[in-house]
Amino acid sequence: MKRLFAFVSALVLSAAASLRAAPPVITGIAVKNRGPVSVQREQVLSHISDDYVGKPVDNAKISRDVRALLDSSFFAYAGTALEPDGDGVKLVFIVEGRYRLDAPILVEGNHAMGESKIRTIAGIKPGDAIDETLLAAAVARVRAEYNSRRYFDVAIVGTLMPAENSSGAAFARLAITEGRRVKIPLIRFDGNKALSDRLLRRHTNQAPWWDPYTHWFKDKHLEPYDLQIVRADARAQYADLGYLDAAVSEPIIGETNGVRHIRYEVEEGVRYSVGDIAIEGASLFPGRSLRLALGIASGDIASQARMDAAAKNLRDFYGARGYVDT
Repeated sequence: MKRLFAFVSALVLSAAASLRAAPPVITGIAVKNRGPVSVQREQVLSHISDDYVGKPVDNAKISRDVRALLDSSFFAYAGTALEPDGDGVKLVFIVEGRYRLDAPILVEGNHAMGESKIRTIAGIKPGDAIDETLLAAAVARVRAEYNSRRYFDVAIVGTLMPAENSSGAAFARLAITEGRRVKIPLIRFDGNKALSDRLLRRHTNQAPWWDPYTHWFKDKHLEPYDLQIVRADARAQYADLGYLDAAVSEPIIGETNGVRHIRYEVEEGVRYSVGDIAIEGASLFPGRSLRLALGIASGDIASQARMDAAAKNLRDFYGARGYVDT
């Protein structure tokens, strides 16, 4: 009796596992629209596979078709649902269509750039898909261009306006308040003697007004990251001259009457030179040979670059003789 019960139980479990493993068969395809923009069934079917009906649910295939719908740019949202339908399920594609821009973007309040330039930067032309998300991205692109021209306080409001008597067309407007264009004089360094301001700001592309090759053609907006690069480079320049303790402050930024001033405070410290050179742990080669390989000697300026090069020279010396892990 126990054996019979065990056998029957095994059959039941096996049948249950088979039912769980077998996906339902798709009996039909449906399309549901969840947004205000009219979406035609044929528009969805043209982007998905045409061999679903009569076959088991294939989640990987469905995921690929959802991605194809999103990649088409026609839809702001695409998803699916399975609805019971007789002995199988109906595969429902749920979409939200995007508007189509009916006319060139209306631009208001601009003075620093022309309407055509702004529309090009926005990157949406008549006939293109548009919704609130795409319009916000266009606004961000235009704002970034204004910032690059030193209009740091620019305000841009994007408005999407559905066209009357049309469920798929829309107009867009960019209302711009430019604000003042900020001037940035040459970055200044205080406390520097060994290095000039020009050398210390070499990565900014800034130059005096009389320099015909840089000042007139390079109108660069310095981001906070750029200012940190300037600071790090200034410290590296000092270290390469032997000022190993040189300190360069964080950028000090002030603004007066539309002019933004940027400066750094420098404490150069003392200039170091190389003292006695000792190479510890070396037993395979004579110390004199190793010191010659360094390329730096006692009394030389303690340049960080030269000391780094000396360490590399020593590794190369060993590597050339088969000791690659030194």
